Amino acid sequence: MSPLIKSLGLMGLILIQPPSLAKKAPANCESVSLQLRSLSKPASKNIWLRYFEIYQTQKPCLDGYYGEQVSEMTATWLELHWISVRELKLTSPEFRDFLAKSPNASLNETKLTVIQNLAKEKCPKGLEQFCQVLSKNTSEAIQEIHSAMK
Repeated sequence: MSPLIKSLGLMGLILIQPPSLAKKAPANCESVSLQLRSLSKPASKNIWLRYFEIYQTQKPCLDGYYGEQVSEMTATWLELHWISVRELKLTSPEFRDFLAKSPNASLNETKLTVIQNLAKEKCPKGLEQFCQVLSKNTSEAIQEIHSAMK
């Protein structure tokens, strides 16, 4: 145990946590992860609306430790389920922003390129802002990958 922890005690730990850790994540985040994975099944319908329902009720589980899994799943769904992305019109701007920001440099460059092209070339009417942010974020992630390779 570090001297800081000994001197501050348990109460001090609670007070010095970053705000993101201080949020109380539901105890069933593993179950949320399973719910999200179930959306990937081939017979899954309304994937974006079902994802939105999970997002609304389980936001703390979609960040932090589970965040990388969420980014990977979201990118896969954007790539494979783009045809139904128009469902996002029925969700909140906050959710669309969350999705548009999920691509990052930890993802496969090929997947990022596919998503970027879909956002640029096949953006559904009414989702132009979402597609623009998504395209910008995938472009930045690809640039970050290239910078890391130098």
